[in-house]
Amino acid sequence: MIFALYEIGVVYITTGHFYRLADYVLFYILNIGLFYYNAYFVLPYSFAERDKSYLKAFMGIAAEIAIYLAVKLALDHLLDLERHIVRSYWEHAGKYLMLNLWRGLYFWSISTLYWSVARLIEYRQRDHIINQKRLAFEKEKAVLERDLVTAQNAYLHHQINPHFLFNSLSFIHNTFYEYSREAAKCVMLLSEIMHYTMLEPDSDGKKALRDELEQINNFITLNRYRFDFDLQLDIKITGEAEGCRIIPLVLLSLTENVFKHGNLKVPEKKASLSITISRHQELTFRSWNLKKNQTERRRIRSIGIENTIKRLEHSYPHQFKLNIHEEEESYELELKMQL
Repeated sequence: MIFALYEIGVVYITTGHFYRLADYVLFYILNIGLFYYNAYFVLPYSFAERDKSYLKAFMGIAAEIAIYLAVKLALDHLLDLERHIVRSYWEHAGKYLMLNLWRGLYFWSISTLYWSVARLIEYRQRDHIINQKRLAFEKEKAVLERDLVTAQNAYLHHQINPHFLFNSLSFIHNTFYEYSREAAKCVMLLSEIMHYTMLEPDSDGKKALRDELEQINNFITLNRYRFDFDLQLDIKITGEAEGCRIIPLVLLSLTENVFKHGNLKVPEKKASLSITISRHQELTFRSWNLKKNQTERRRIRSIGIENTIKRLEHSYPHQFKLNIHEEEESYELELKMQL
């Protein structure tokens, strides 16, 4: 509307008169139609991101200019029929064609500029959204790395000299072997578990899965010696672990929770622990157990679980799913992860 008023004003100043209202309405409808048809149909269709075609664009622009000239000719005859009867159209064809062609290309150029600016704004908005997502990802990554460094520092802070530890365990094993082979075996199992926890992982932060499963078996065997009753626990490990790798202590920590918080004395409701490795190296860890007596401190999500989740988020982003189902008397955990 502003542009139309601007042009009408310029024409009035230069010529000193107005044309008929019908002239303005019909011709500006034609020009506005060319403007938006070019900006919202021809150019977007011709320069689609996945199907760019300059030939298609040239043909589309030529077609719309040709249609524009044809409609303009029809409107000239409709609104000024008397002039065209008196004058020979072919006599003024060249001048008429150049004048209207220039007018059509004028509105086409403004439309193309409008489309280009709108597309540039769209690209800038899209780039802004991508940058926001990237910054959010980097912030999340920085938080995870900070938590990992904190956990590593805490680990180093509480780490005792391994030579002193293993020499002491070896001395205890040799001393008590003659008096109690079971006690000596417990010391050896503990020594193997401690040795595994203190060994540095490879450069990718992982160890062989079979080593983690071996330490789980050692841990369970050690606890069978530890308690003065038969552990009511069913264990099942299926699948091929050869060639699989995992960050250490994840499965061992989840297994420890069963012993730490579970009631393993009830034969009718045995605790269960299963580990399954699929052919596509997808690992599923499931555990179920009764809770200990309510007279003891009520179980809450332990720090060990929280640290395990953070380690999984850092090493297996979007590649694991941990579900915890807790009821009044029981606790169930399921971890699925792609190794």
